[in-house]
Amino acid sequence: MCNWAMKAAHACEPLLAMLGEQVRSGPLIHIDAATVQVLQEPGRAPSTKSYMWIFRGGSAEWILL
Repeated sequence: MCNWAMKAAHACEPLLAMLGEQVRSGPLIHIDAATVQVLQEPGRAPSTKSYMWIFRGGSAEWILL
C-alpha cells in the first residue's frame, strides 16, 4: 500500500507545484507545524519527533475566508 501512496504522490507533483505557486501568490502565508509519529522511518526511532508543515496563502480574497 505504501507503493500506491508513493505513486499517487508522484502523479500529483504537477498539481502540488501549482498549489505551491498559488500559496506564494498572495501578500501573506500562514504556516503551522504539527508533530507526528512515524513508526517505520529508516535510521530513526519511532519515538523521534517528526513534523508536518501546513501552509495556507494565496490571494487576499482567500485569506479573509
